[in-house]
Amino acid sequence: MAQYLGFVFFLFMACCGFWGILYFSSIIPFWLTGWFRMKAKERKEGLHLEVRPTLPEQEGVTLLYSKN
Repeated sequence: MAQYLGFVFFLFMACCGFWGILYFSSIIPFWLTGWFRMKAKERKEGLHLEVRPTLPEQEGVTLLYSKN
């Protein structure tokens, strides 16, 4: 019984690995194209990071507790 369960576990892990590899290999082209676009934009004009307000500074947020 233990040998059977081990084999079933092995099949399960092999299937998870197979589909995991397929999933990640399908993401890589999109990730690389986005990364190359970002690098080209960075070389062209430089990145301008926008300053976003923190949660207490946002409109409509009520601060219930502050350590200060």
